[in-house]
Order: sequence, then structure tokens, then C-alpha cells
Amino acid sequence: MALNGMANTYFMEFAHNTGLIVAVVFLDRVIANRSLSSRATIASGLLFGGAAVLSMAATMAVWEGIIFDARTVILSVGALFGGPVVAAISATIAAAYRFHLGGAGATVGVLVIATASAAGLLLRHRYVRDLLALDVLPLLALGLAVHTAAVLWFALLPLDYVEDVLKGPALAYVGTLTLGTVLMGLMLREIERTKHFDSILRDSHERLQNLFDTTATALLEEDISGVYRAMRRLRESGVEDLRAHLAQYPALVDDLAAEVKVLRCNPAAVRLFRFQSDDDRKTRIDAFFGPGAREAFINELCAIWDGASRTEQEAMFRAEDGTELAAFVVVPLPRTEEQARHVAVSILDVTALRSTERQVLQERERLREVVWGTDVGTWEWNVQTGQTVFNDRWAEIVGYTLAELEPVSIDTWERLAHPDDLTVSGAILEEVFAGKRDFYECEARMRHKDGRWIWVLDRGKVVEWAPDGSPLRMSGTHMDITDRKQAELRADHLASVREALLRCHADILAARSEAEVFERTVATLVEARGYALAWIGVPEDGPDKLVRPVARAGTQSSYLDGIVVHWSDDDLGRGPTGRAIRSGEIEVAHELQRDESFEPWLEHAENHSLFSSVAAPIMADGQVLAALNLYSSIPAVFDAEEIGLIQEFAQNVGLAVRALRLQAERARLHSELENAALGAVTAIAATIEKRDPYTAGHQASVAALSEAIGRKLGWDAFKLQGLRLGAMIHDIGKVAVPSEILNRPGKLSDAELAIIKSHTQVGYEILERTTFPWPIKEMVLQHHERLDGSGYPQGLREGRIIDEAKVIGVADVVDAITSHRPYRPGLGVESALSEIERGRGTLYDPAIADACLTLFRDDGYSLDKA
Repeated sequence: MALNGMANTYFMEFAHNTGLIVAVVFLDRVIANRSLSSRATIASGLLFGGAAVLSMAATMAVWEGIIFDARTVILSVGALFGGPVVAAISATIAAAYRFHLGGAGATVGVLVIATASAAGLLLRHRYVRDLLALDVLPLLALGLAVHTAAVLWFALLPLDYVEDVLKGPALAYVGTLTLGTVLMGLMLREIERTKHFDSILRDSHERLQNLFDTTATALLEEDISGVYRAMRRLRESGVEDLRAHLAQYPALVDDLAAEVKVLRCNPAAVRLFRFQSDDDRKTRIDAFFGPGAREAFINELCAIWDGASRTEQEAMFRAEDGTELAAFVVVPLPRTEEQARHVAVSILDVTALRSTERQVLQERERLREVVWGTDVGTWEWNVQTGQTVFNDRWAEIVGYTLAELEPVSIDTWERLAHPDDLTVSGAILEEVFAGKRDFYECEARMRHKDGRWIWVLDRGKVVEWAPDGSPLRMSGTHMDITDRKQAELRADHLASVREALLRCHADILAARSEAEVFERTVATLVEARGYALAWIGVPEDGPDKLVRPVARAGTQSSYLDGIVVHWSDDDLGRGPTGRAIRSGEIEVAHELQRDESFEPWLEHAENHSLFSSVAAPIMADGQVLAALNLYSSIPAVFDAEEIGLIQEFAQNVGLAVRALRLQAERARLHSELENAALGAVTAIAATIEKRDPYTAGHQASVAALSEAIGRKLGWDAFKLQGLRLGAMIHDIGKVAVPSEILNRPGKLSDAELAIIKSHTQVGYEILERTTFPWPIKEMVLQHHERLDGSGYPQGLREGRIIDEAKVIGVADVVDAITSHRPYRPGLGVESALSEIERGRGTLYDPAIADACLTLFRDDGYSLDKA
């Protein structure tokens, strides 16, 4: 009965302390929420210490100077959840108070206090990374350990240990206060869990706010609940087709626009719309509508009406200052009125992109648009741990849901990214982390769920740095640019086709006979484009109307050895070649196996791995001269653009044939053109030299020497003629130099020298719109450039200076040194040749310098200065 009485007494004691424990838990929660981390720790220590004091002050004294209370519960659990600082503060306060109370049990009481705090810290060390996972068993073990140890310390009390302790309060003391330890631990664990989730929510809010503030995409938060309510009233009134209803009552669109409230906008939106004050954003949204924006708004209304999840549209808007903006707008549409109170609108400024597209359309007729991107995927990356957070759109871009990708980490990105692009991305990130770049930007391929590669523009920046300068956290966006990249690839493909056809043009223009035109055509097409077979057939007028192959090239040329082709309307004439000759139109067989008209040659074509073909008529003067036939080992390889280019090329081949037939007339016209150019150049040269008597004959002398050097170098007659003409007017720009500067006998000032030097650029501009069959303009511009880059006007170096300009430059130096100038007499040929020797290889091309030296020293060339 004594034991039961003691148990009841301790149960009542614990019950009396329950209010104290609950108060401690509540106050700890308040401290955690309202204090900084360091202050909260000190406050928690004072709280637990004070609670231990109150527990000792309001307890039961069993013997004189000996008390039993719940301090062990408070101190052990406080140390477990508060840590060393809380344990030290609370234990110090409790120990001081116990010494203050005095009595026979003071020393044992302090030892019990130390034991409780130490046990709590030991359990904390075991669960330091996962306190939130504590359950009943660890807390039960803590309570048993602390109070069993306390009972052992009671052996030091001046009592009969067996009779007064073990048979007395020990069992009730251990059982009751162990239960108290478990209950208080569970309450504090729940508080810690609440604090943890609060921290996550705050951090998430901060990251989203940071993304909102720093993203380059303009973001608006709108309240369209008024629109939502208005639509509900329209449904209740019996409206079924909203678009038709708005067309009938256009003023309703304005009423609905007035219901849209802009709650806030990010800095990118402020910049985009040129807002000057916060009141600007409160303007009705239709005030910013440009061409097409009203229609886009109607589309958005109809999408809400139809229950769509989002709208993606491009329209024109007007900024606050009236500037027109092309923008791509993405709006996630609400399903409820509550969702309609906060709708995030993404606005991507594509004004510059559209301007660039217009320029590309002018320069490259086949490329119509370059897509910058659509809606945005977002990512957050803890650089130190690899933890990542992606939004739904990030996963949608690669064809997944977030659930399918989970658990996500930086490994998710590395698994989906192309290995080559991952290397490039890593290198850029290293530059960002080292402070060499302000932000991260990389175009990369990612593996789509369906197996294909898609392109993304990956952008981001470090938003949090460690004190040591290392990156802690990054945030950024993904934009799908697959359409843009594919457009670029198509353009590159067409460029390669154009380049190949241009090579063919050059080759056929150099041909001297029709047979050579045909041979060069097929050979160059096979070499440049890799066609399996290219051949040209000429229609014959015999009774069978055969198509006779006159030129062939390619790995499958033997295909022609086993076939007969007609151009009559029979079985052997209904294939692509025969049809092209009869109709004068290009004929395409994307898949030979499915082309019934190709049946007579199909088996033979399959044996040679030929699966698609194009036949283009070669025409001259309205007559079909031949058919150009191209075969590929890949089905459906010829797209519309390439077919168009092939057709254009076939026409040019016909023109080349016609040109050969008119060779005599072309030669006569070319001769007249050259004579006219020569006459114009001679007249210009004479005009220049009339302004400068000191340089009379200078250009003619330079032209003669230049031609002699070019001939020494083995240049052909055409190139020599262009060289002579360029040298004849190489100083044409001096027409812009005042005569008093040209003829001044004294030393020129720096400003006057600069005017003299400008004559090369002025000469180039004079001739800029003049067409010559030689690089005359470049000769005029570059004849003062030098190999080491010391020349003018552009400081060009070897490899960028044309050969003709190098020759004129040497001849110009020789003639200038040997000529009488206003400021000095002529210095003689040897002085000029010494200068050429000195600058050989540094200023002047070695081969050209050697040719000049040989002309004078070995061949006896002389300058006529009479």
C-alpha cells in the first residue's frame, strides 16, 4: 500500500507539473517564431532553466532537504531539442537553484541535473540530423536512462537505500517521470516539425519571389475574378457561343477588359511597359493593346469559357510611352473563381526577335522565322548538395510529368542532357562560379521522352554565395528553342545545296563545249552533294525516241548499263525522265518503290540501292535539250527547297549551253566591255594627274611596273589586265585631297598626313558602286597595307591582303622613291631596291619582292622618267 501511495503521489506530482511542461512547450514555440537564431537559443536555455527552478520550487519534499521533482524531464528534453547551449544555460540555472535550496540532497540533486542534461545531449548526437524522426522508443529510452541513473545517484543520500529508496519512491519516480519525458519529447518534436515546415515555406516563397524579380521574362499577377463572375452570369443568361456573342456585342469586350486588375508586376514587366509609377500598372489593360492584342484577349476569354488550361499567343502591345512591342503571352487559365484572383501572366518580349527575323528574311529568302521560345520551365539548384526543384513546365518540355522524373536532382539534368552539351555547360558554369561571367547561358540538347533530341536555352544565375565565395544556390529557366534550331539546320542545309550548285555554276561556266558542260555538271553534283548517281540524257528523234546518256557520275553509274529510257508516251517513257522531257517540268519520285510509272526499272534500281530521284529538264530557247537526273540511296530525301534549287540550276545549265552557242557574240560584247572599262580608267587616271604635276605619269609608271611584276609571277592575261587597270587608278582618292597639300614642298603636319592617307578609303568609296570583272576597288583600298599590319587604312596582315594590292604596293614604293617629289629630288633605283630588300617578308610579299628585284637587276627593267 505504501508503494501504491507513493506512485499515486508521484502521479499527482507529474499532473501538477503538466501545466508547467505545456507552458514551457508553448513558450518555446513563441521564442522560435519571434527571435533570431542566437537569441532564440539563449531564451530557450533561460526558459528550460526557469521551468526546472519552478518544478523544484513547487515540488514535494520526502525527507528534510531531499526533494523529488520533474526537473529531469525538462532538462533532458530541453538538451535533446535545444542543443549544448540550451543544455548548459538551463543546467547552470537549475544547479544554482538546487544549491540555493541546500539540504542533504543538494549535491545529489546537482548530479541528477548534470546527468539529465548529458543524456539529452547524447541522444541529440545520435539523432542530430534527423530529430524530426524521433518516435516513442528513443524518448522512452531517454526517460528510463535518466531516471534510472538518478535512482543510482540516490545511493549517495543519507538514507537507507533499499528501504527508503528502492522500496520507496524509486519505481514510481522512474515510471511517472519516464512517461513525462516521452510526452514532453513528443510535444517538442511536433513543434520542431512545425518550425521545419515553416522554414521550407519561407524559403520557397523567397525563391519564387527571387525568380519573379530576376527573370528576364515579364510577369504580371492579375485578378480576373471579375471576368470569371461575368462569364458565369452570361452562362446563366443562356449564352452558349461566347465568341459569337462578343462579335454581336463588341462593347462587352471592353467591359470584360475593365474587370482585369493588375495586382503586381516584376521589374522585367516595368522595363517592358516603361512604367514610371505604381499607378501606371493600374491602368486598364486594354490601354496597352496594340494591333492584334484585342483579338488575343478575346481568344483568352474564349479559352476560359471552354475550360482550357492555358493560352499561348503573340500580339502587339503599346508601352506607357507609346512604343510598340511584339510579345508572346502565356496565361495559365483558372478553373475556379478563387484561382482567378491570382493569375500569373508571362510576357516574353520578342520585338528584337521579330526584327531579326525580318532581316533574315531579306538576306535568306527561305528562312521565315526564328523562334526564341515559348513558355518557360524553371529550376532551382543547391550547388553544394545537388538538390534541385523543377516546375511542371521543365518536365513538360522533355515530355514528362514531374512525378515521372521524381526523385529529381542535378543527376536528372545530367541524365537527360546530351553528353557533348553537358561538357560545354559545365565549362560555362565554372566561369560563372569563378566570377568570369555574370550569368549562365547555354544552348543544349535534351533527350525527349519519345527518344528525339530537343533544344533548350538554359539560363540562370547564382542567387546565393557562401562567405568563402563559393556558389550555394542557382535559379534559372529553360526555354524550348527546338523550332529555332531546326530552322537554322534547314537554312544550313539549303546553304550547303546553294554552295554545291554555285560550284557547279563555276565549273560549267569554265567549260568550252556542251559535252564538257554536261560532264562537269554531273561530276560536281556527285562530289559536292554525294548523290548516288547523276546523269544527263539527250532525247533523240529516232522512231523509238530514245534518251541517250551523254554524261554520268556517281558510285551507281553502272545502273545506266542495264536500262533503256524513252521520252515517248509508252511504258519506257512514262518514268520521271520521259515525263520531264515531254512536259518541260521537273519530275520527282520521292519513293521509287511506290511509283507505278517506275516499274520497268524498279528491280534494277533496287539492286543499285536507288530509292528516290529527281528529273529536271535542261532547256534553251524554249526547247528541251536534255534531262538532268539525280538519284539518292535515301527515300524522300529531296525537300521542296532543294527541288526548287535543282530546277533553277537545270535552267542555268541550259543557259550555259545557250551561252556556248552564242560564244562569238559573248566574246565581242566582253571585248567592248573591257575596252570601255579601260577607257574609263585611263580618263580617271588622267584627271587625277592633271591636279598633281609632281606625280605626272606616276600611276602609269606604277601600272607598267605592276604588270611586269605580275607577268614575272606567271599571272594569266586576264588577271594582268585587271592589275594594270587597278594600278592606273590606285590613287584616285587623291581627288579629295586639296592641291596645296599634294604640292606642298615642306613637311606635312599630322592632320595633313591623315588627309593624304585617307585617299585609299576615299578611292574605294568613289568606286563602290562601279562594277568591274576584277577586284579594282580592293586594289585601290589595300595598296598601302603591309604584311605586318603596319599599313593603312585597315592595318590588314598577310592572308587578308589581295595579291594585286601587294604588287601595286611594291611598284608604288619603287616609283615613289625614284620620282622627284615637292619636298626632295628622286633618290634613284638602288635606293628603291634597297627599301624593297629591307622590307622583304615583313612589309612586302617575298615572292613579289624577289620578282621586282629580278626585273631590275637581272632583266634590265628600267623606269621611264623622261
